[in-house]
Amino acid sequence: MNKPLAGVAVLAACGVMAWAQPEQPEKAPGAPERPAQQQPPGQEQDRKLAMTLESDSIKHDTQMPRRHTIDGEEGKGRDISPHLKWGKVPEGTKEFALVMFDPDARGFVHWVVYNIPADVTELPEGLPAGKENAVLEKPVRVTQGLNDFRQIGYRGPAARRGGGVHRYRFRIYALDTELRLEPGATRRQLDEAMKGHILAEGELIGRNER
Repeated sequence: MNKPLAGVAVLAACGVMAWAQPEQPEKAPGAPERPAQQQPPGQEQDRKLAMTLESDSIKHDTQMPRRHTIDGEEGKGRDISPHLKWGKVPEGTKEFALVMFDPDARGFVHWVVYNIPADVTELPEGLPAGKENAVLEKPVRVTQGLNDFRQIGYRGPAARRGGGVHRYRFRIYALDTELRLEPGATRRQLDEAMKGHILAEGELIGRNER
């Protein structure tokens, strides 16, 4: 006899989005309704997280500093993108892409970055956001996409108050091709472009509770 509950537990352990309806992010002014649930790219093949992804801003699986959230930190600002660096890059890598999403809110997307050159293995803290910063040349050459707030660049955790802990996953992808996506691409468009081109992945988790 099949045991569906055990299957759900296994999927959740692998980082695939659970079927239960989670708490939703607090809706920001002007934000659209939450799009349909999306599956993390690469998970359909249960790909091993062979790369490393670390940060000087966030300790893995711990509470994220408030400056990286919508609430902000006095004297340090708000919605500041964290520092990230990755390693164990596989041979044949032509480019990197990065996504930050909240699996506890049906995969709500907070950040989409792509066209990251193969010789870049670090993003500094505080990359500028906004339509005018969709294509960056400094401090690092990258292209930024559209998050689920319908904004370009990074937008920090904004979970509903009293909704419990949310785990924000930063996922780096090593690709065997240059995607050449236009600025402002959505995660869905990035997922589609990456199909069949992901060599390896790495992950960092930050937590937030309001």
